[in-house]
Amino acid sequence: MSISFSRYSEKKCGRPEITFEPSSEHTKQQKTKDLRDSTPVSMLMSATRMILRAEGQSQASALLKEMMGSPKHAKKYRTAYRERLKPLQLMSGEDALAALVEAKLSRHQYDVIRRTVPDKFPSYKSVQAAKKLCYSTDIKVTETCALLSLPFLLNHTVERLILARHPVVEALLD
Repeated sequence: MSISFSRYSEKKCGRPEITFEPSSEHTKQQKTKDLRDSTPVSMLMSATRMILRAEGQSQASALLKEMMGSPKHAKKYRTAYRERLKPLQLMSGEDALAALVEAKLSRHQYDVIRRTVPDKFPSYKSVQAAKKLCYSTDIKVTETCALLSLPFLLNHTVERLILARHPVVEALLD
């Protein structure tokens, strides 16, 4: 009579091993620790550039070479890339009005510029609405003169400065 025991060591215990690509950043750091400790950065970078070129990614390889030339280059590339990823924010009507007035643009010129960057510039109606807010409502105009009360004019001016968050007002508020 013979007795046999099954071997538990044939099965691996614990979590199953996963491949490198789907691993978390922490797991990737652990798996590459020995390689990073034993290999100089220049050799790793050169190998990475060669692999990129072999896979047909010559632009990525050239970019990596440029960035490794100087830490300043890498920072400039990273900043430029992040800026490019940011979505354009629509300018407020007041900001668009300021640009329009400062550049002395006609409505047609503004519309031409807006068509090139519609995500940046608001419609001309928004600019007109912002322009109307700049006008005083307590003005009396006749054929010979225009009258406006000084206290109302001062209140309106201060209100517009506060709404515009003018640097002078910001300094006073701080």
